[in-house]
Amino acid sequence: MHLSGSIHRRALTAALAALVTCALAPGQSNIDKLGAMGDSLTDEYLEQMYGSYADCWTELLVLHREIDMGPTAAEAGQPGGTWGEPRRTGYEHNWARAGATTGSMLAAGQHTGLANAVLTQGVTHAAMFIGGNDFSPWFGCYDEIYYGEWTQHDIDAWIAGRIGNITTALNTTVPTGVQMVVVNIPDFSIMPYVWSSFPDPVRRDAVAAAVEQANADIRDLAAEHDLALLDMYALTKAMFGPNQDQHEHLLVGNVEIELLIASGSNPLAGWVADGVHPRSVVQGIGANAILTALNLAYDANVTLFTEEELLTNGDLTYGGVDTLEAQIGPYEAYVTVFGTPGDLDDDGDVDLNDLAALLAAYGSCAGEPEYNPDADLDDSGCVGLPDLAILLSNYGAGSP
Repeated sequence: MHLSGSIHRRALTAALAALVTCALAPGQSNIDKLGAMGDSLTDEYLEQMYGSYADCWTELLVLHREIDMGPTAAEAGQPGGTWGEPRRTGYEHNWARAGATTGSMLAAGQHTGLANAVLTQGVTHAAMFIGGNDFSPWFGCYDEIYYGEWTQHDIDAWIAGRIGNITTALNTTVPTGVQMVVVNIPDFSIMPYVWSSFPDPVRRDAVAAAVEQANADIRDLAAEHDLALLDMYALTKAMFGPNQDQHEHLLVGNVEIELLIASGSNPLAGWVADGVHPRSVVQGIGANAILTALNLAYDANVTLFTEEELLTNGDLTYGGVDTLEAQIGPYEAYVTVFGTPGDLDDDGDVDLNDLAALLAAYGSCAGEPEYNPDADLDDSGCVGLPDLAILLSNYGAGSP
């Protein structure tokens, strides 16, 4: 079956999208259970003192989007109200631990715990957001690079070790079939605690260059495994600005978030009192970016937080008009989907030829002559509306 290029692409896509919309309830998440690996940016804030006035991105998704990350230890009736390390008291499938590095992620079994949750407990989607502490002043190599104590050879060796750790984690989790978003490493120089302790922006840029080098390798890993990559480094730079010209404010819903302020009592502050962890509004922007990656790559179908919701979740009042995208652009700009679902002929894009191949197999199941396993995008054993929805959500993606 071949569809001529004369067919009007927009009309065809719109008609098929309408068909999918009728069959799939709007707003109905396709995430059965969400898992996570990471550090304190992903670990539940409820484990810390600042959890009394701020939420991290995983908590925001559970509390305000009803994403299932499993029960808390208390809800599950765990002895002593804890899961034990590294999860402690939080959500069952959130394996992130405050203070984690890529090495301690492996030592604590975040990767094996998540893999087991996929295989035995129904986790379908996950995010890995790890590596910042490996370049931090407290657990990583920040001081050595900032003060010029390391050669490029030292930096290369350090990065190779961190990438080796991330490779091990992916080699353990990806074969389970989990639909994974890999979040790259932000530059911790944007944190008030860091820039106030390390005031030279040129030297901070030297650390940022090492982080960018590591992120290039992380991008290669995501491509190797055909995963979605979220460029958190670029997103945070768009929000907070470069080291030599940091932004004082971020306008969200026409409300100025104070990016240089850390406070436990001021909801306009960008950071909790320790100057290291973002408050709820900034974490909500990160949550939207992760959701965008899940939606684009894996048809998660989760509604992003509006700017009004971002503010409300941070105990602030909406200013009456959306203002965020004008400053940072669309979330999609920070997401790369490798092995784009719907690229049935592996030519680097999702186009009419892929749609034709799926339609030729539409309605068939494994064992039938028309069945095409490449068109069975959700691996259900049959080619149907969910597969069509995945293809349409990626239509036009890939090579320009």
